[in-house]
Amino acid sequence: MTLTEYSGRSTETVKGTLTKEFPRTEAIFNIDEKSDRIILNIVLVPFKDRRKGKGTSFMKRLIELAEEKNKDIYLNASDMYAEDSDMNKDQLIKWYESLGFKTTNKLNSEMVYKV
Repeated sequence: MTLTEYSGRSTETVKGTLTKEFPRTEAIFNIDEKSDRIILNIVLVPFKDRRKGKGTSFMKRLIELAEEKNKDIYLNASDMYAEDSDMNKDQLIKWYESLGFKTTNKLNSEMVYKV
């Protein structure tokens, strides 16, 4: 599976059922694949599917795809959607760190997963 197939369209936010990876789960996500990296712009899991491992499964699959393509993953741990989240920014950063991401810029919470 390519990242474009996974996200629907690699540079546009896509809302839809991720049937291959997350049966009966809708998420909003945006993955931008560059020649040398993958940029995760956003991933939001609906309230009904939170705390069930859906976000973790999504991220682990994204990491697998990145490793297959030998591309690092870049993201900003943002509390932009804090009203829609059950995690604050510090908790979100710790969650990404538990998946192997490292903070590259504390000021704006830039993080990277190096393959």
